[in-house]
Amino acid sequence: MRASRGTLAAKTPESIGSSDTSARSANTSRHRVVFPDWRAIERGTGQMGRGRGPHAGRPFRVGPVVRHDNRRDGRHTESVKVYVDICCLKRPFDDQSQPRIRVEAEAVLALLSATDRLAFVRASAHDLENRQYPVISRAERVQAWLDGLPAADLDDGQVEARTGDLIELGFRSFDAFHLASAEGSGADVFVTTDDRLLATARRRDESLGVRVTDPVSLVEEVFR
Repeated sequence: MRASRGTLAAKTPESIGSSDTSARSANTSRHRVVFPDWRAIERGTGQMGRGRGPHAGRPFRVGPVVRHDNRRDGRHTESVKVYVDICCLKRPFDDQSQPRIRVEAEAVLALLSATDRLAFVRASAHDLENRQYPVISRAERVQAWLDGLPAADLDDGQVEARTGDLIELGFRSFDAFHLASAEGSGADVFVTTDDRLLATARRRDESLGVRVTDPVSLVEEVFR
């Protein structure tokens, strides 16, 4: 029997483990992205510049959607099931003068616009972290977007147990909570801008039940 979805969400981060609990947010509607139009910035050159991180110096350009077939456990679907880490939804509100942040923000916008190819997952972990964000107006905006998604039907006991396992593998508590939720929801891809999470996921790839990547890499798969 499944536990109610509200049970685990009511726990504090300390009840799962310690982590950086700074929340991260976005401004969207259910069917159409309504972030500030950061995509207009650098349209034409598409160059990232001298940002730091895995995509420093790499070109990025938003283009037409390419049909992307998804295969998981022998099943074929038309869209990829994506779990978006809260840090991605925060990117459009971060300092856009930094080249890496600006390009990641554009990538997030492009992904959120690709609703004909991507199906987004919502879990109680999203709501819990978003409620802790200190800027209320931004938290309300990201919550409005989350509220437009169906909540994943997760077994709280299994998610909590898996969260503990992931913490033992080296993930911070909120990261582990999100990853456990992504696995439990059957997500194909977990997308994040958190370098530490990405590095840990690379080291622990064989122990994870979901592929972890960053928004720029996922855009390169879905867009050409």
